[in-house]
Amino acid sequence: MFPSRPATRPLPALPAESRSGLVVDIGGTKLLVGAARQGEIARRRSFAVSQFAGPADMMDVIAATGRQLCQAADVPVSSAVVAVAGRLDRESGTVVHAANLPFTNFPLAAELSRRLDGADVCMEHDAVCGLIGETVAGAARGFANVVYLTVSTGISVGILIDGALLEGAHGAAGELGHTPVEWPGIACGCGSSGCLEAYASGRALAALGQQAAADGTSPPLAGKRAADGEITARDVLAAARSGDRVSASLVDNAIGLLTRAIRLLLMTLDPDVVVLGGGVMSNSWFAGRLARRAAMPAGRGPLVRRARLGDRSVMHGGMLFLGGRQHGPHPAGHGTAAMNGASAASPAAGKGAP
Repeated sequence: MFPSRPATRPLPALPAESRSGLVVDIGGTKLLVGAARQGEIARRRSFAVSQFAGPADMMDVIAATGRQLCQAADVPVSSAVVAVAGRLDRESGTVVHAANLPFTNFPLAAELSRRLDGADVCMEHDAVCGLIGETVAGAARGFANVVYLTVSTGISVGILIDGALLEGAHGAAGELGHTPVEWPGIACGCGSSGCLEAYASGRALAALGQQAAADGTSPPLAGKRAADGEITARDVLAAARSGDRVSASLVDNAIGLLTRAIRLLLMTLDPDVVVLGGGVMSNSWFAGRLARRAAMPAGRGPLVRRARLGDRSVMHGGMLFLGGRQHGPHPAGHGTAAMNGASAASPAAGKGAP
């Protein structure tokens, strides 16, 4: 028999009101650094990921900014949680690979802990943190079986089954963005090609829009590129909504592929609810169209809802890991044991907030 690991783990111990410390959300495009005080993000600052020279530079900025924000919020920097997209080894605190970030076998927990004078650093997947945020205080509150789909620079999901987090036997559950939808197809940041993320993510829409602007097939995007020098996913969505044929085709294709992915999740996992989160879903027009197409016929199957906490979902969920079990090799004398021996209080099954 091959060695394996538990495929699920409990939610962090509740309540969140006692959680204070540093909370970091590293996305493919935007970095958010926040100070949590008694279960609320008291201070927050954002940075463009593109401004950093590399992982060390990013860790320096996170540490310096975290100290400033925590001091202003009057909370100690003794505990930190970092939500990051990518393939993670949580036990060692290492980012094994991140398709949209400059991390390969990067010991994130240890590097940040060293810059914070040995503070405990817990590393979690951003989709898991978004899932917890929406389950505790958002669109999935009260449900025990939840899928949180984040569509931002990349695409991934967080999965809650009977109140427990689904990680998979190898810790890779949820990497939906790297399932193939075309073969051969557009190259993906993961090293493969034809992945869902290469066609339906925010980065994909921007890249395809940039191509349409460059070859002149989309006059609105060509004009935007001439004025701003680049095209964003937001530009493609705006052009599609205003009637640009090429942009509308790109958006329709993305919605069609995401609809297939969501239906696959619905039929495979049969959750209570699917929550649509991430930067692209902040566009209510896009999210609304996707939710309507992906939902099962009225009265049948799971609900499909837009995230209620918006870009606060990940940080809100991340707060629940503060002061709990810490991951990553810390300097001698630092680091904590398991989460006070407490098992998580899971949401009540079957009863969801409207």
